[in-house]
Amino acid sequence: MFTREMYFVIEQSRRWDEFVSVTAEVVAELDFWASLGSEEFTSPIWLAAAAVFVNFIWTDAGATGWGGWLAASGARAQQDVRGHLSLAERDESSTSRELVGILRALHSFARFVSGTAVHLHTDSQAAWRILSKGCSAKSALHRPAVEVFWWCVSHEVRLHVTWIPRTLNEYADHLAGIYDSDDWMLSEYWFRWLDSLWGRHTVDRFATDKNHLLPRFISKLWCPGCEGVVCFASTDWWKENNWCNPPFGLVGQLLRCLIRHGARATVICPVWKGRHWWPLLCPDGHRFASFVVDWVELPRDSVEPLFRPGAGRANEVAVGPPSFRVLALRIDGSC
Repeated sequence: MFTREMYFVIEQSRRWDEFVSVTAEVVAELDFWASLGSEEFTSPIWLAAAAVFVNFIWTDAGATGWGGWLAASGARAQQDVRGHLSLAERDESSTSRELVGILRALHSFARFVSGTAVHLHTDSQAAWRILSKGCSAKSALHRPAVEVFWWCVSHEVRLHVTWIPRTLNEYADHLAGIYDSDDWMLSEYWFRWLDSLWGRHTVDRFATDKNHLLPRFISKLWCPGCEGVVCFASTDWWKENNWCNPPFGLVGQLLRCLIRHGARATVICPVWKGRHWWPLLCPDGHRFASFVVDWVELPRDSVEPLFRPGAGRANEVAVGPPSFRVLALRIDGSC
């Protein structure tokens, strides 16, 4: 239980820090304990009604990424999540990477698990012990454990962590190890230029939490902050000024989607005349189709790189100039 003496220590560390050597981390830790009420130190005899619905999550983290999946006790389909670790995070211990993966998986699944009981499965015994206790003597591990606690409090999640053998966590391990060859982005410089030319854009349709160029973005799999997944399933294309920098293999599907919805978009597109979708874009081989209302060719070799690597290739400064011509197309699917 929090005591008056502990309050005294906090107040003295704030008022007389010139006499008492107390770091900011110590004060933050004391603030954490001071903010807890007595109910935090007790366990209910039965679960609250709000936490009857149960979600099940499996997570894992590898050398460069993290992944997980969610299965609900209701009728919802399985949901997958995946993301990359920064260079600094990759240098941390495997336990630290596991805790980061768990925290980001929870963030990604917030819309599904808020107000429910969550049974989370991990194959890291160290992460399981830390989250079961809620703390660690190592600051690098204690910090994410506290973040998990406060995230659960703010989202009314009752979290139960279970350790499982690696052989029972193979799918989460697979997701954590996926290498995304399309993990790159247009540089912010050229995005801002196009945004001033044809903007303001409202949603980034092909992005992740590490490379999105707009606050609202759609991702291939769930990740922290994304508005949705599987952008082609969306029905709101016509409402938005869409920013589309797709994997180039999806250009044809994207063009047909924009035409079907009568939507406006800026599309980054290579000049690949041999691809199956090029006749849709340029029917006679010389002039663009009527739905291309404007276009510019982006410079391949300039002081400001055209493309930058995503988080999956975090050790790279630039992708390098492409060997092909790159266009920015202004599409109006209603034309």
